[in-house]
Amino acid sequence: MITLFSWGYYGWGNYTPQLVKAVDEVEAARGFNPPVFVDVRISRMVRAPGFREKAFEKLLGPDRYRWMSSLGNQRVLSHEGERIQIAEPQAAGELLELAILEEKASHRRVIYFCSCQYPCIEGDTFCHRVEVGSLLLKEAKKLKVKVEVIEWPGGEPRHIDMVLPAREFKAVAACRQTVQLAKCPEIAELAGLPWMSSATFRCDEEEIHRLVGPACYGTKGWVLPILVWSEEDQPLSGYQKIVKKYRKSYGVNALKK
Repeated sequence: MITLFSWGYYGWGNYTPQLVKAVDEVEAARGFNPPVFVDVRISRMVRAPGFREKAFEKLLGPDRYRWMSSLGNQRVLSHEGERIQIAEPQAAGELLELAILEEKASHRRVIYFCSCQYPCIEGDTFCHRVEVGSLLLKEAKKLKVKVEVIEWPGGEPRHIDMVLPAREFKAVAACRQTVQLAKCPEIAELAGLPWMSSATFRCDEEEIHRLVGPACYGTKGWVLPILVWSEEDQPLSGYQKIVKKYRKSYGVNALKK
């Protein structure tokens, strides 16, 4: 099975060194070499400093970065027609061939990316990388290879248990949308956390539960994003029952040929 990751860099524009370090650590923990990033934006003239023009390419170097504007969304430039218009759909074959070659020859995987935070919103396709994923599966069928396309960092939801300082616990209990992590968190563990994993946060004799996503970096350091929460305390089983619903809503499930 060849795995390709899709991904959106929303929120990472000022923190690309931390991003690359975290991604590399996650893949190393899985037994892979640092991945290749494939940029599927039709234009690199963006606000995010770390992804503007050649900034990300210079950070990674030519061996780990490819720009495939051919798989970009033409609608971004034309402002006309359907919301998603892949410039050159046949270029998905090139991306698949790259992924196959990299995994077999260099034991590293491909992450293709654009800017959108999530692939879907409330279950409806929001980002063109969903269509790129569908095109990849069609190419895989032609080549008769097994392919999986999944939102980075991939994996099936799991459960984590975390003890928080009293002040942090109180803030999270009051429905804050992030959990501030320690100065040196286990990045390979938390940045690789599958979407909609369940989390139990504890302080003294109290505990609360949430659905969370992979750790990200911000102005105060590493945080764990809380994706689903309730103003009223819910048991862990209640959150775990709705994992499938929200993974579909965000569009983070695997597409497989």
